[in-house]
Amino acid sequence: MLEISTGHVPKADSEYFFRVRFDLTEKTEWYPAGMPIAWDEIALPWGKRTPAVPAASSAPASFSESGNVIALKAKDLTATVDKSTGYLTSIKAKGGEWLRTPLRLNFWRPPTNNDEGAKLDHKLKIWQYAGARASATKTTAVQDGNDVVVTAELAIPASQSAATIRYRFTGNGQIAVDTDFRPGKGLPTIPRIGYQCEIPNRTPVWKWYGNGPHENYTDRKSGSWTTIHEGLIPALFHRYIDPQESGNRTGIRWASLSSQAGGSSLRVDATGESLLEMACYPCSAADIQLAMHFCEIPQRDFFTLNLDHRQSGLGGTDSWGALALPKYLIQPDKTYHWSFMLSCSETAAAGPKPR
Repeated sequence: MLEISTGHVPKADSEYFFRVRFDLTEKTEWYPAGMPIAWDEIALPWGKRTPAVPAASSAPASFSESGNVIALKAKDLTATVDKSTGYLTSIKAKGGEWLRTPLRLNFWRPPTNNDEGAKLDHKLKIWQYAGARASATKTTAVQDGNDVVVTAELAIPASQSAATIRYRFTGNGQIAVDTDFRPGKGLPTIPRIGYQCEIPNRTPVWKWYGNGPHENYTDRKSGSWTTIHEGLIPALFHRYIDPQESGNRTGIRWASLSSQAGGSSLRVDATGESLLEMACYPCSAADIQLAMHFCEIPQRDFFTLNLDHRQSGLGGTDSWGALALPKYLIQPDKTYHWSFMLSCSETAAAGPKPR
C-alpha cells in the first residue's frame, strides 16, 4: 500500500481524481529523460458531484402568447418558443441573439468511416431528420412563482416516437431544460440523443470541465483526463481527411462559450445525475456530411452547437461492418431523461499573457 499525503480536507459535495504520470527515468534515442510516456486517472470516493441548480429568483419572469409564439422575459434575457414545434427559436441577452436556428432535438451525426463501413448511414437514416421534423401536439406556459414553465409534448416522425420538453425560465434569466425522450417500437439503434443549433461565431473560446483535451467518445476516452480544458472551436474540431463526426467531448459538467474580446458569453451546466456530451463544429452538420475532402468544408460565420445526452460509440474493431460494442450503442428500448441549464453573462476582455 502506498500512502500519499494531499494536505487537503475533502468536501462531501465535490468530486476528486488522482492522476498518476509515468515519465522516462533515462533518455532514449527518441525521447529525453523526464518525457511523459503514460498516465492514469482514478476517481476517488471522497465526495460526490453536486449538480448545478437555478439560482433563486428575486424578481419574476413573465410571458405572453401571440399566435404560435410564446414570448418570455426575465431580467436581461428574452426568449421565444414556437408552439407548433415546441422548440426555442430565440435567446437574446443584452440585445445579442444566440440562436441562428432553433434549438432542436437531434438524433443524427455526420457518419464516421466506421458508420459507413457498417452502412449505418443507410440503416439508421430514419433518425437523420427526426428531430428537425418533430411537431408539438401541445405547448403550454404557466407562471410558477417567479419562474415561467413551458411544457411541450412532441410527436417525432420515427415510428411514433415522442418527447416531453420542460423549459423553466427563471427570474434571473436562466433557462433550465428537462427532456424525456421515448423511442417508438421497432426502431434501429440511435446515433446520438441531444440538441443541436447554430449560433453566431462571436464566441470561439470553448472552456469545459470534463474529459479532454482532445476529442473523445464513450468508447474512445481512456486517453483523456478530467479537468478544466480550454481552446478555440476551429482548433478543437479535428479535420479528418474524409470529413465525419468530429470534436466531441464527454463527461461535461459545465461548459462556456466566450470571446477573448469580452462581451456576452453562454454557459451550459449539467443539472441532473447524467453528465453531458458536447461538440462544436465551425460549420454546419450538412457541410461535414456532404464534403468529400476536408478542404471542401466552407468557412462559415456561425458554429454548430451539439448539446448531447449521449452519442453512440465509434466502434473500430474493423471499418467494414463491425458495430461498436453493445454497451456503447444507444438502444431504442427505454425512455431517456436528461437536463441542463443555459445562462448568459458578460465577460471582460482577456488581458495580455505574461511573458
